Amino acid sequence: MRTSVVNQALLAPRLNNGVTNKALGLCWGPGAFIALLVATEANPWYAVIPFSLSFAGHAALRWAFKKDPLIFAMYTRYAMMAKRYHPESRETLPAPFERPHKVGRGLRM
Repeated sequence: MRTSVVNQALLAPRLNNGVTNKALGLCWGPGAFIALLVATEANPWYAVIPFSLSFAGHAALRWAFKKDPLIFAMYTRYAMMAKRYHPESRETLPAPFERPHKVGRGLRM
């Protein structure tokens, strides 16, 4: 049994401006690229439009990460395991839909 205190700050993901590095790059990277293309081809003031869309996307991602910092990691893990993992171990499933080996196949809860 654990006798020391667990520091929750060490378990939380590292966030920059409220979002992870991957989400930050996916939000601002394309927005800056499109803003650069628009500013060089048209009036530079039109570059404000992609930046404002990136800002709105960043605000939405920041709200989602504030709600649960691990939400997108859980969605990604579920998206990869959804077809291979079945949470109910007692149900008899066809062979392609059984739990993988060493992931509780045949385990009785």
